[in-house]
Parts: sequence; C-alpha cells; structure tokens
Amino acid sequence: MGYSIEPFDINDKERWNRLLSASLYPSYRQTIDVEYLTMEKGREIATFIVKQDSVDIAGVHYSIKRSKFNLLSTADILSGILLTVEPTEELLTMLINHFISYAKSKGVAYMRISPWLPMIVDGVTTPYESVFNRVLFNKGFNKINEGRHTYWIDLTLSQEELLKRMNTQTRRNINKALKANLKVEVIESFSVEEVKLFYRLYHQLGEIKAFDTLTEDYFLKSLEVLMNNGATLFIIKCQNVVINV
Repeated sequence: MGYSIEPFDINDKERWNRLLSASLYPSYRQTIDVEYLTMEKGREIATFIVKQDSVDIAGVHYSIKRSKFNLLSTADILSGILLTVEPTEELLTMLINHFISYAKSKGVAYMRISPWLPMIVDGVTTPYESVFNRVLFNKGFNKINEGRHTYWIDLTLSQEELLKRMNTQTRRNINKALKANLKVEVIESFSVEEVKLFYRLYHQLGEIKAFDTLTEDYFLKSLEVLMNNGATLFIIKCQNVVINV
C-alpha cells in the first residue's frame, strides 16, 4: 500500500494540525503543545507521521519513562494513534512493528498502548476494538485495563431530574457547591479579556508545576478557533473571586 513512517519536525506544527483536523474522532488532548517537547515530566517524547503514497494518514507520540537509577523503563503510546483513514491490520501492524523497534532501541522493559478510539458510537459497536485486538494480541500484548468511556449528559432535563439520576455522593457534592454560593459564568463567544484571564491561570499553574506553557498569542489564537467552532468557556467564582476556569 506504499506506507512509510518518518520523524515529525516540531517546527512544522501546522502539519500536525492538518492531520488532526482530518482525523477520526480527534481528542483535544492531542493538540496540547506539551506533547511536542522532547522531555515532559521525565518522559522522552518522539513523534512520527505515517504516509501512504506521500499523503499523511496517521500520527503518533511515543514516550519513554525511566525509573530512578534507570532500573526499569517503559515505552508508551499514551495519547492514542491519530488516524485519517479507517485502521487496517496492515497499517496497524506496520505502526506497531515500528513502535516495538523504537522501544527495543531504547532498552525498555515494558510497552503499553492506549489506542484512544471508540468501541461504541451512538449505540453501535465500531470495528476498531477487534482490529486492534487482532494486531496487538498477535504481537504478544495483553489487555490490562478496560477502555475509558466518554459520558453524555442530557441538559434538556430539569435540575431535579438530573440530580435524581446521580449517585448519592455526587448529589452531596453538588448541593455543597450550591450552598457555597459558587457562581458559574458561561462564555460562549470569544472574548480576549476572558481568555486572557484563562491564560494567566494556566501560565501560573505552569510555573507552579514547572512545565512549559504556550505563548499568550498562540494560546489566544487556539482558543479563538475552538470557541468559533462551538467550544464554551466556564468561569467559576466564589465571592467574586475566580477559583477555576
């Protein structure tokens, strides 16, 4: 089929964004700029692009995590495999073989993969789990965790009906928040002032946690694109003091 795989140039982020915009079930996590770093919280990150007949069709982040004194190391695909085409056994086998070779070259002890593709969409089972299982089991991988799920909430229901459907602890937490006089501001249209507030909190957290952050200009442009395409910003205040965004 003419597949090839090559390292991703971190200076060509638009290439990754184009791949993301055309991908199957993209996750916003995959746009987080921290994934372009060579090291993130002790992880070595490497990004690769898969091409078919000179067209980008897939992308993936490999990460290497080493323990203290380098006694144990793992290679992971944590943020899924970005695909613009339906995954085939041939494509996945080529990609998994590349990941295994990369991991062996780094001398790791374990390899882990989180595909990040849905098993069920709108009540219909997708073919993704079966094709991934065939390829991964054939390569000697074992399933260690059940897949994560995306949950939906029907906002057309009344507050009373929504609370009735929640478990007891969740209801307690919500009632506690209501008694704390928390105020939630809903920002549905892009506002430089509100997004700059979001950026300041994000940047402060980056300094506290000692990780690199986006520039303010890049952050604002990214949020503008998201909000112009339906994203909503929520600002939570307590006694008129912002406590979360």
